[in-house]
Amino acid sequence: MDLRSILVLSVLISTASAWPSGAPAQACRTRTPNHGVSAQNSTCPFNFVGLGWIPGQFTYMGIFPEEVGSPLRFKGFLASVYKDGKPIGEMRPANSLINKPNTASVKTTCNGKSSLTHSNNLDKEEIIFQWKAPATLQPTDVVELRLTVVLNRETFWVNCQVATLKSLQADPL
Repeated sequence: MDLRSILVLSVLISTASAWPSGAPAQACRTRTPNHGVSAQNSTCPFNFVGLGWIPGQFTYMGIFPEEVGSPLRFKGFLASVYKDGKPIGEMRPANSLINKPNTASVKTTCNGKSSLTHSNNLDKEEIIFQWKAPATLQPTDVVELRLTVVLNRETFWVNCQVATLKSLQADPL
């Protein structure tokens, strides 16, 4: 192998990003990609947004760059909704009218159907999906949105946004 081939191969290996078919089961449990480097300590440049929930119904959620118009794209992600330290509910990709085809999938090996991950390692600007709150949730319950996002193999954030989400039926007082 000549020097040029070695350099090209090393660049390809170092820039490969995200598991091509989504997070493996171990990463789903730990929320940490197995990339051989530590997660970023800086503020995550992406937001996991949800408007609220109603027990037993689907609601739209999404992952967006923190800055509107940002050129940042991500290659991989793991989105979950947690209550009492465990992922809950059911995730599903939004239809292809909203998302580019084949950008997200629910992997049953990824916390059952309660987490959503990428289905390829192409650049993603944003992802829209749906989450179904368990019918057993009470309007006073508060759930957490947790996001792991991979910018590239060396740059990723674990639980980069942990935000709370309240029921749309909750008493405002």
